[in-house]
Amino acid sequence: MESNLRSFHLERFIENLSAQEIKEFTHSGTDVSDYKWRNELQKIVELREKKDWASLGKILTLLPGSARLLGAEINSMYAMWQKKIINNPLERLVLLTSDTEIANRIAAVLRAYFLAPQSSLPCSQVLVHSINGLQDKNPEHFQFKGLPNLIRILGAQARQWSASHMAINATGGYKAQIAFAVLFGQALSVPVYYKHELFNQIIAFPTTPFTIDLRLLENNLRFWANLAEPNAVFSFTQLQELDAPNLKNWETILPLLETISESNETYYALSPLGLIYWEALCTRKPDLELEPIPATKNTGCRFRDDHYPKGFKIWAQRVNERFPFITGCHSLDYSGQQSLSFGFTEDQGKIIGVYKDRTGFGARLEILTTCTNALERHYVVRVLNSWKIE
Repeated sequence: MESNLRSFHLERFIENLSAQEIKEFTHSGTDVSDYKWRNELQKIVELREKKDWASLGKILTLLPGSARLLGAEINSMYAMWQKKIINNPLERLVLLTSDTEIANRIAAVLRAYFLAPQSSLPCSQVLVHSINGLQDKNPEHFQFKGLPNLIRILGAQARQWSASHMAINATGGYKAQIAFAVLFGQALSVPVYYKHELFNQIIAFPTTPFTIDLRLLENNLRFWANLAEPNAVFSFTQLQELDAPNLKNWETILPLLETISESNETYYALSPLGLIYWEALCTRKPDLELEPIPATKNTGCRFRDDHYPKGFKIWAQRVNERFPFITGCHSLDYSGQQSLSFGFTEDQGKIIGVYKDRTGFGARLEILTTCTNALERHYVVRVLNSWKIE
């Protein structure tokens, strides 16, 4: 029996570990036989049956961090603390989950476990990000959406919290996911750790003499910035129109692209490796930006039939008329947005302006522009926020 009771992923515990198998962990010969949680065994089984994942995560804190029933995900974090790789308590934990229902359940258990003060490894902040497309039902979605989205969010985390203060625990998940997490770590000098179900300890992936020459990207920023946009796919003719002088040296670009065949046509997208290059460049040079082209026409401002703060429409008109890259604007619903501050931000590829009058009453505006990529949107947001109304 013991060979079947080695460390496993929480998915097995949540989905198909029988009550009898759980009880086996309380018998002699296992690593949790003498702990006080034995009296809570029936409650653990009941919480799982009720699918009360948050309560299940809290009650699992009665186990020591090395207990196999906790699964490789928690075991690996506990092992990282034992090796003094991370602090205890932990300041921040970011969980990147696959795009599946079981992943949502596991995330709920893990979040409750690590947020509990009595946990073997309590954490002040636990953030959860579900990676769109990272699932095993549709291979094309996994390849062309899931993996790129994983790399994008790894890059975003590195820029938000600093790559030098970051470590990746690649335990759990798909093998391709682990492989690209390792490549990402190598490219940005972020240490990557892993614990297999049958390992008794955490291992660090060794650093390799992996260096990347980012000059190819830097010398053709607009070309690569457009390719790096989510769901961006181009024909060869369209690639030629993206300001790409290095297309003459196709061999230097092809390794960073992947081909997609559809209706006897070949299309190109940035490959996960190419996206790692791009995220490495953006992380090392976070101030990169591009000025968008001027608009050839402007459709003006459109306003919903709402009650607006005093001066909002005049402000919106001035924004719309002031900048050559703006093609129009329209108001947005403001309900539930009272905590937002005055100014301009980018939100999921859209540029949003927030206006507030002297009483704190506010309104939102979406600014339409000629931007085709994130670097151009960065430029626009910076320019808008530095603008003072005459």
